[in-house]
Amino acid sequence: MDATQPQLDIRALQASWQEFDTMAHLRPIRSEMEYDRMVALMNSLLDVAGDDEDHPLSSLLELAGDLVSRYEQA
Repeated sequence: MDATQPQLDIRALQASWQEFDTMAHLRPIRSEMEYDRMVALMNSLLDVAGDDEDHPLSSLLELAGDLVSRYEQA
């Protein structure tokens, strides 16, 4: 491991991820139900963040949009 990279606290990451996953369910889309849920998340994020690339949720919006786009292309 590169000494310049910070150590990850995996336990803290796991706890944060579990809480986040309960709310967002951010994962590859495999069904129409998951697609509908991700589109709803994306639309909610758009309502809040819009096209503001500096908004704290803009990267989450980008991830949700990428997942929706990939599903639509498949």
